[in-house]
Amino acid sequence: MKEKRRKFLKILTIELEDLKEDIELMQDFYQTREQKGEISSYVFKENLTLLKKEQACIENILESLVDLDLTCCMDLDDLVKKIEDHLLDKIKKSNYPEVVFILFKRRLSKVLQYIEEVV
Repeated sequence: MKEKRRKFLKILTIELEDLKEDIELMQDFYQTREQKGEISSYVFKENLTLLKKEQACIENILESLVDLDLTCCMDLDDLVKKIEDHLLDKIKKSNYPEVVFILFKRRLSKVLQYIEEVV
């Protein structure tokens, strides 16, 4: 289990870094649309603010995963549950956008499926 946990966290970290890059691409996309006049400056600023909050949340989660004690997890399901609970707690306490949980959960499921099938 120790090796699976290590690989799970490593792949999850990579997935979250990828998600941060996706958000950066969305910021560029909205900026281009604003420059072309497809969306107003107001809409651009609102979207940008939300994306920055999402990005801050992901960065915060990445940092907190390092300190999260997962040694008590007996299997991958326990591991996923503990990480999900940790994430929900972070989102509520820090008033981050709830959509981050949906994005995170999709990545978490993807990594879990990979670990169960391949590792």
